[in-house]
Amino acid sequence: MGEGWQSVSQVDLWLMVAKTQWGSVWCWHLAAAVLTVVLLSNQVRHGGYLLIVALLSQLLTLSLVGHVAMSVGIIGALHRINQFGHLLTAAFWSGGLLALLNVMQEAKKASWGEQATATMIRFSLYGHLAVATVILSGIINILLIQGWEFPSDTQYIRLLAIKIVLVGVMVILALFNRYFWLPRMKNRSSLAKRFFWYFTVAEQLIALLVLLLVSQFATLQP
Repeated sequence: MGEGWQSVSQVDLWLMVAKTQWGSVWCWHLAAAVLTVVLLSNQVRHGGYLLIVALLSQLLTLSLVGHVAMSVGIIGALHRINQFGHLLTAAFWSGGLLALLNVMQEAKKASWGEQATATMIRFSLYGHLAVATVILSGIINILLIQGWEFPSDTQYIRLLAIKIVLVGVMVILALFNRYFWLPRMKNRSSLAKRFFWYFTVAEQLIALLVLLLVSQFATLQP
């Protein structure tokens, strides 16, 4: 609608965009983002609950725009619900890795080692559910957007294929951590702790690559 960065200062253009469905959704998205920054910068009473609402609102608004806008009616509503579930569980998986690294720090302490290991085992249960939901909802998204045809000559499909491979690598690393390194940490194996850390950091880096990929092919024509 504009002519590059020189159009950013045009108020009329901003008002025109805000009147579109995409623009109205992003107004709410930006409002939730601003609220998130405010809550993180200040100590507000019941700020934790408000922060959760603000974060969920950002995921919700993201699930209302993009390729899901191609679907209408009941299918469109189900598509948006599926997309929200996909974003929510993906955020839990990738964001939970940061908390997992914090728990790993506690696991290094002799007094908290057993409790930290037990916490990681309990976390892995919810991690399994999150990963399974990410994969299932991702498959549903692909079928709703692309159908059963996957032309390999389009940039969208090529980037999507790279994303699928990267997510597969993340799954392998997560399974290896849970069923190979984590049981060995109970025996206070320094090697297991070190590689558990390496694998978790690798998962985070790959998650970042996936996010960058999605930000690219989400703007492309399927």
